[in-house]
Amino acid sequence: MQFATQQYTDDFTEFESALAEFLHHVPADGWSNPTGTRDKDWTLHETLAHVVSVARLFNEAMTAALAEKPLVLPNFIRREDLREWNIVQIAALVKTSPADLMSMLFKALNAARDRAKTLSPEQMAMTIALPVYNRPVPVRDLIDFQLSHAGIVHAAQLPRAIDAAPLWTRYSDPLTRRQLDRFMRHFSVAYWNTLAPEQHVTINMVVEHPAEGGAWHLVAAPDGGRAGDGKAADADYTVTFTDANALFGVFTVAVPLKEALSSGAMTTSDDWRTVFKVLRLFSATPPG
Repeated sequence: MQFATQQYTDDFTEFESALAEFLHHVPADGWSNPTGTRDKDWTLHETLAHVVSVARLFNEAMTAALAEKPLVLPNFIRREDLREWNIVQIAALVKTSPADLMSMLFKALNAARDRAKTLSPEQMAMTIALPVYNRPVPVRDLIDFQLSHAGIVHAAQLPRAIDAAPLWTRYSDPLTRRQLDRFMRHFSVAYWNTLAPEQHVTINMVVEHPAEGGAWHLVAAPDGGRAGDGKAADADYTVTFTDANALFGVFTVAVPLKEALSSGAMTTSDDWRTVFKVLRLFSATPPG
């Protein structure tokens, strides 16, 4: 899906409004709350620090791509280095107050939004390799990933610390539809092709909701993952969700997988274990 400059402006504005509404209502003692039930789960303060670090990384990658230079990240060479990179980034940024981190995040988001206004189609198509992804990504995707990373990937985790609803519940139907498209493309570059070098599988992903839904297909291939609009006629499997909340919820662990299956919020064309054996390889960190 191609987005016009004005659409980027509108989407960043709507997302930032939803994000600000949440962040500015976090109580002073809420920043130390965990975002999950495991000992290793980040606090809200740490999660915000992570989101800031990645927003700044995307902007740095865009600058390098447009200058036709490689992105050089100290101690981040392979995909497996992501966990350690996150630890180092969070440790540095968590020394900053939540208020200042919020300011840094909105500054990074606004920089991406403003850059989108100035780029030609040729510049949008320029690519760069990031060690966290399985293939080089175009500048256009780096702009979109600003919205999908903060706005979907961590959109349930952030509010969970204060028992609030995921950020995507605040989006309009048109923004939700575009966020689905962004998430699918973001999801595709996280595929671990090195862990399944012979695998070539296509999965249709369908969201049935008439206002916010649509259809996409994910490709798991030896040379990396891909995503495209619409159903693929030769797809091996189809996964259907009743709405965006179900899809986002399952893949951000906001909705337990078995709960989605038992409620009918998600259905699969084959045994779900077979389908998710492929889908589990779409992960930023090495799948466990």
